[in-house]
Amino acid sequence: MQKVQLNGFNNVDEAVVLRIKEIAEKQAARVDRQFGEFTVELHLKEMLKTSGKAKYNLDGHIKTPSKNYSSNVVEWDLIKGVHEVFDKVNKTMDSDVGKLNPKRKPATHE
Repeated sequence: MQKVQLNGFNNVDEAVVLRIKEIAEKQAARVDRQFGEFTVELHLKEMLKTSGKAKYNLDGHIKTPSKNYSSNVVEWDLIKGVHEVFDKVNKTMDSDVGKLNPKRKPATHE
């Protein structure tokens, strides 16, 4: 099974999509160290377009055997929005890792 899935990125510049895939794969490596089995999904919706610039709604989901994590961000800058989605998810995951195993330190953000 493919661990990283991007949905709704058909109309996005190929260079931007490659950068987003790179960010998502780094996130996938981080999740793999903590959970093993999982999927990472990013869903993109273009909300508003003015003067050639678009505002995006990004939904990020990380599904693990024990729990599903998700976050939502609305952002003009697509790359910044992807980072924000994963930052929110990482905070929740780090909190849960600490609760499940207090001796284990949360993974560092890359």
